[in-house]
Amino acid sequence: MKVKGITKKNGIIAAALVMMLAIGTAIAYFTDMGSVTNSFTVGNVDIELEEPSWDPEAAKNITPMMEIAKDPQIENIGANPAYVFAVVTVPRANVETAAADGSHIAAQVQDLFTYSVNADWKEVKKETTDGSTIYTYGYVGSDGNMKPLEKAATTTPVFSSVQLINIVEGTLADTDLEIKVDAKAIQSDDIGASSPEEVLKMIDNANK
Repeated sequence: MKVKGITKKNGIIAAALVMMLAIGTAIAYFTDMGSVTNSFTVGNVDIELEEPSWDPEAAKNITPMMEIAKDPQIENIGANPAYVFAVVTVPRANVETAAADGSHIAAQVQDLFTYSVNADWKEVKKETTDGSTIYTYGYVGSDGNMKPLEKAATTTPVFSSVQLINIVEGTLADTDLEIKVDAKAIQSDDIGASSPEEVLKMIDNANK
């Protein structure tokens, strides 16, 4: 009986040691914690309107049908690609003109300058006021949708030259005329639109 008592006691002690080992194992995990901090740089849209061939002296004392070099183009000097537009304001007036054969054309309100729009540009909007016509052109791809102007890239010119219409002599003598060109831009990434009309509307709404 004594031997059996010792055996039982030893069994209890052994069981207790097993439990302690089990508990010790349960709380002996290696643990660690970590974190990651990401840096974000906010980009920007920044454009510059240029006219490399423009010579102010060449625009003095012009005559009918005279062609003057004028090549507005837009450079992306910002950090992000952008959709760009050129807004050209052309003076208009009630003037008499002459046809190619020299015949007289009665006075009518019309643009005083003409030009040929280059292939990468599409007329998106046209407005008239008492003294001018305002044309808005979008920089587009071959599919007619807006084409992103990449960082450090420059568009082709909207047009390369302008020409005074064949007005009758004396109609606008000593009159200063001005063709104004403005540029607009909006980020091309993640705006959910690519048609010139939709993108222009987004810009106009943002600037209200």
